[in-house]
Amino acid sequence: MRSHDGGGAGDLVCGERSDRFGPGDFLFVPAGVVHRFVDFTDDMVVVFHGPEGGEHPEAGG
Repeated sequence: MRSHDGGGAGDLVCGERSDRFGPGDFLFVPAGVVHRFVDFTDDMVVVFHGPEGGEHPEAGG
Protein backbone atom coordinates (compact mmCIF):
# COMPACT_ATOMS: atom_id res chain seq x y z
CA MET A 1 0.00 0.00 0.00
CA ARG A 2 1.38 3.42 -0.90
CA SER A 3 0.05 6.73 0.31
CA HIS A 4 1.18 9.85 -1.52
CA ASP A 5 0.21 12.64 0.83
CA GLY A 6 2.88 15.28 0.34
CA GLY A 7 3.85 17.61 -2.43
CA GLY A 8 5.14 16.67 -5.83
CA ALA A 9 3.88 14.54 -8.65
CA GLY A 10 4.97 11.69 -10.89
CA ASP A 11 3.91 8.48 -12.56
CA LEU A 12 3.40 5.12 -10.86
CA VAL A 13 4.09 2.20 -13.17
CA CYS A 14 2.35 -0.87 -11.76
CA GLY A 15 2.45 -3.99 -13.89
CA GLU A 16 1.42 -2.92 -17.41
CA ARG A 17 -0.35 0.24 -16.20
CA SER A 18 1.02 3.77 -15.71
CA ASP A 19 -0.91 6.42 -13.75
CA ARG A 20 -0.10 10.07 -13.05
CA PHE A 21 -0.36 11.11 -9.38
CA GLY A 22 -0.22 14.38 -7.51
CA PRO A 23 -0.71 15.91 -4.05
CA GLY A 24 -3.43 14.18 -2.01
CA ASP A 25 -3.62 11.05 -4.20
CA PHE A 26 -3.76 7.60 -2.61
CA LEU A 27 -1.91 4.82 -4.43
CA PHE A 28 -2.38 1.09 -3.87
CA VAL A 29 -0.04 -1.64 -5.10
CA PRO A 30 -1.01 -5.27 -4.39
CA ALA A 31 1.65 -7.42 -2.73
CA GLY A 32 4.02 -9.02 -5.21
CA VAL A 33 3.23 -6.67 -8.10
CA VAL A 34 6.32 -5.16 -9.74
CA HIS A 35 6.09 -1.36 -9.61
CA ARG A 36 8.19 1.80 -9.78
CA PHE A 37 7.93 5.60 -9.67
CA VAL A 38 9.05 7.52 -12.78
CA ASP A 39 9.21 11.16 -13.86
CA PHE A 40 8.67 12.35 -10.29
CA THR A 41 9.44 15.80 -8.93
CA ASP A 42 12.11 16.48 -6.32
CA ASP A 43 9.51 17.37 -3.69
CA MET A 44 7.66 14.03 -3.86
CA VAL A 45 6.85 12.50 -0.47
CA VAL A 46 5.74 8.87 -0.12
CA VAL A 47 4.68 6.99 3.01
CA PHE A 48 4.81 3.19 2.89
CA HIS A 49 2.40 1.18 5.03
CA GLY A 50 1.30 -2.43 5.17
CA PRO A 51 1.29 -5.47 7.39
CA GLU A 52 4.62 -6.72 8.71
CA GLY A 53 6.08 -9.22 6.24
CA GLY A 54 3.83 -7.98 3.43
CA GLU A 55 6.90 -7.28 1.31
CA HIS A 56 7.50 -11.06 1.17
CA PRO A 57 4.49 -12.75 -0.47
CA GLU A 58 4.14 -16.44 0.34
CA ALA A 59 5.57 -18.80 -2.25
CA GLY A 60 2.88 -20.16 -4.55
CA GLY A 61 0.31 -17.68 -3.21
